[in-house]
Amino acid sequence: FFGFFLLLLFSACKNDDIPAYIHDHEGIHDFILERTDLNGENPVYYHFSEGSNLGDPINLESGVSYNLEIVALNNHDNGEENNIIGELTEAVEEHFILYTKSNTLDLSLERNDDASTTRNDGSRIGVKTRITAESISSGNLQIEIKHQPVEVDDTANQNFGSAVGGATDVLAVFPVNIN
Repeated sequence: FFGFFLLLLFSACKNDDIPAYIHDHEGIHDFILERTDLNGENPVYYHFSEGSNLGDPINLESGVSYNLEIVALNNHDNGEENNIIGELTEAVEEHFILYTKSNTLDLSLERNDDASTTRNDGSRIGVKTRITAESISSGNLQIEIKHQPVEVDDTANQNFGSAVGGATDVLAVFPVNIN
């Protein structure tokens, strides 16, 4: 009788809260930033690979603003690359991008996300930004893609953002020189 009861108990239990889509936190192996002029021309790409300490150095001109867009790639075992930003926009409520700069780096940031990368609470996740190289300086720019943060604020820390909770999908650090 006890075995029948356990079988009935386990067959009656099911978890409807398990999401159909399971997010692969380990899937981002390469992280690429695309920098363009404000008119969208003259693209320059900066690369960060999983396991690296720093990405490619970013050189900016003092007093100039640039568009900066994130392209996160997932390298599959078969050699194919997949731009997972589409996956981030499909699950926009589950993601947020934190930017952090060294205190020595005189750089400002404005989030320029469109509707596809803006959460229901109005927070822009930070896939598209405008950065302005204020004065001659140097330091690091850290970019962290958070998965399922509990709370986000896209205007905190002068638009660099803040998040509470969640897991880190990728953490990329780029050295920046403003000349």
